[in-house]
Amino acid sequence: MAQDTLEERVNTPNAKTSIWDFLVSAYSSNKTIKIGLTLAGLGYSYTSSAIASGIFYLGAKTIGITAKYAAQFLTHPINYLKNFNLKEKVTETIKFYNPLGKYRRPTFMGGTLSAVTYFTGF
Repeated sequence: MAQDTLEERVNTPNAKTSIWDFLVSAYSSNKTIKIGLTLAGLGYSYTSSAIASGIFYLGAKTIGITAKYAAQFLTHPINYLKNFNLKEKVTETIKFYNPLGKYRRPTFMGGTLSAVTYFTGF
């Protein structure tokens, strides 16, 4: 897989993050941290807490990306099918699951808020 140059990333037509992707990333990271901290607080091992958090994270992201593609198809089926590129969809989906990738800002925001709320009680 070839590395994108900075110029290619800046000139990408889809460089702007959609509000849906932002919200799914923030929600999934927020709840993932809460689940992990809650399970650890209930006495479960850190390993099982991390596994449960990871399963929730993958599930929330999967539901989010599925809803996004379904909404695109249902609202504009002809445009969706006409512009459908499997390789592009797979690449976008893989990037969506990466917490340190394109959506790192909402991921860190949700996780940070969740952790601060848990430890401060606010």
